[in-house]
Amino acid sequence: MDRIIVKFVSGGRAGHTEVYPVTRFSSLYLGRDPKCDVRVDADKDSMVSRSHAVIEWVEDEEGQRSYSLTDLLSSNGTYRNGLRVKGTVALGSGDHVRLGAQGPEFLFTVERPEPNLNPVITQSMRIDPRLRTPPPLTRSAAREGKATVQRVLPSLSATQDPERPSEDDST
Repeated sequence: MDRIIVKFVSGGRAGHTEVYPVTRFSSLYLGRDPKCDVRVDADKDSMVSRSHAVIEWVEDEEGQRSYSLTDLLSSNGTYRNGLRVKGTVALGSGDHVRLGAQGPEFLFTVERPEPNLNPVITQSMRIDPRLRTPPPLTRSAAREGKATVQRVLPSLSATQDPERPSEDDST
């Protein structure tokens, strides 16, 4: 699952980092308005419009996402890597976005975690409460050369309930 990381490098929120999982958003609106996803400091970054710009993404048939940045007709402009955005431009991981010529700037990063393809093996079993440690594991060969893991349990008499200690255990 891709995550968008916004790290403010200047402006009222310099030093702050925010993480946005792309599966929880369809786009990210940038601005001073409290309804924006990526908000700047409204008092310190007054040159930023209430709804200044938007970051959007689309996924192709192969599952790859591409990102874009659109200026929303802001008064002071939107800049990608120092160049003013006219309309919509492609946005890539590592690009710098500035809201206004002298406004706050942030580093846009997309984190694409590698899927963990290593299997996780878990085992659930019922352990006799009378045993202080789990019984030992033994390996036995099964048909067709496959190996299975089996638990060796202490023998119980046919009349003994495994949930109840025997009378001999009451000492």
